[in-house]
Amino acid sequence: MRRALVLLVLSVTACEGSFVRPENLGLQVQIQKSYEARDACLKRHAAADVASLADQTTTAQAVAMACQAETARLVAAANTDGDAKVTASIRQDTEFRAMKYVLQAQGQAQRAGSAAGSAYVDSARRPDSRTTEPTVVHSAAAPSTGP
Repeated sequence: MRRALVLLVLSVTACEGSFVRPENLGLQVQIQKSYEARDACLKRHAAADVASLADQTTTAQAVAMACQAETARLVAAANTDGDAKVTASIRQDTEFRAMKYVLQAQGQAQRAGSAAGSAYVDSARRPDSRTTEPTVVHSAAAPSTGP
C-alpha cells in the first residue's frame, strides 16, 4: 500500500513542469514587456492630457487612442491565435487602465493645486492668532466691510 502511494505521488509530481514549455517563457517575457510599454504610454499621455478641459471619459478615450500602437503590439504578442474575444478584452483593459491613469493624474494635479492653495492660506494667517481658522485676505481694490 505504501509503495503504491509513493508511486502515485512520484507520477503526479513528475508531470508538474510539463505545462510550462521553454518557448513559452520567451513569449511571456515579450507579453510582459508589451504590457509595460502600453502602461507607460498610458501614464505618459494621461499626465500630459490632465490639463485638458474635456471630461474624464473623453480624456481616457483620447489617451487610449494615443497608445493604439502599443496596444496593437500587446494584442499581437498575447493573442497569437487571433481570437476576437482576447483582442476585445485587451482593448477594454486598455480603456479601463487609461481611465485609471487619468483619474490618478487629475488627483495628483488637484493635490498639487490644493497644497499650493493651503500654503497661501497658511501664510495669510496672523502670527498672533492661536486659532486654526485661516484669515481671509482682502485685496486692496476690494472694499472692506468688516472691522
